[in-house]
This record gives sequence, C-alpha cells and structure tokens, in this order.
Amino acid sequence: MKIRVEDIGPEGLEVSFEDPGLRPDHLGDQAGAIVRAPAVSLHLTRSGPTVRARGRVRGGFLLVCSRCLGDCDFKLDAEVDLFFGPRPGRLAVEVRLEPGDLDLVYYDSGEIDLGAALRQEMSLALPMAPVCGQGCRGLCPDCGRPLTEDVCGCQKKEIDPRLAKLAQWKTD
Repeated sequence: MKIRVEDIGPEGLEVSFEDPGLRPDHLGDQAGAIVRAPAVSLHLTRSGPTVRARGRVRGGFLLVCSRCLGDCDFKLDAEVDLFFGPRPGRLAVEVRLEPGDLDLVYYDSGEIDLGAALRQEMSLALPMAPVCGQGCRGLCPDCGRPLTEDVCGCQKKEIDPRLAKLAQWKTD
C-alpha cells in the first residue's frame, strides 16, 4: 500500500490494510505458507518530510521446523514503529551516517510504500530457527525419518574402536 506524504494531515492518518501480494518467499526461508494474511493497522504522523508509522501487524504463518522439517504454526502479533524520510538527492562518494539514519526508511517522489517496509519488519519478527515443539528430536541421521513420529528402527552403529575406551570410562 502506498501513501502520499501530502495526504497526512496535522492530526495524522489512520491506515488499515492487508497485503494481498505477500508471498512466503518475501519473508525468508523459514516461511512455508501464509495461513492468515497479515492485517496491519497504523497511525501515521508527519513532522516536515519525516513520517512516523506506529501500530500493529497480525498474521498467521506455517513455518518449517528447523529440526524435523515439519510444519509448525506461528501467530505473528508485533508492534510496528517505523520512520520514513525522503531519499537524499545525489549521494557523494563518501557518506557519513548519523545514528538516526539507520532507523530511517527512505521514500521517493513523496510516496511511502508501506507494504515493502512492513514485509521487512515481518521477516525480522519471524523466528530464525522455528521448532514445532519442545520435544522435537529432529531427523534420524541414518534414514532421515522424523524421530518425533516413532523410533525409526535403524540399528545403532558400533562404537569407533578408537573411542571404545571412552565408553567404558565412568565417573563416580
């Protein structure tokens, strides 16, 4: 969703929308599917050319478990606090960044693309290594079957003869 900066009045602007163009690959490798399209509600305020967007984003995703590669549900409910500013004209060869410059999302032609900025925020809000449950034991290293379903039946490997003495070592 794109908003023109000039449409934001002195009292601000309330914006609510869903992102129909959002695909799982926009959110990173851990996102498998979108169960419930993210709903966004924001209050935009303007101070000169700088715009602040505060609000919430809620949605439901099907993520890929980092241990067993199964599906796990994730409900996103995150606060959003973004600052937008006009893109500087011509960039010099050497640019000096101020501490506040890293928190600023740039816009062009007086128009803010809220969808693109929120996709980045949602991507950062998803867990890096989702797990389907605390008891997830992952995959069998021999046959690759998930160990959460049942025991795979693979034979235990013999202990490497070089490490056999360590197996006999006991501490009191």
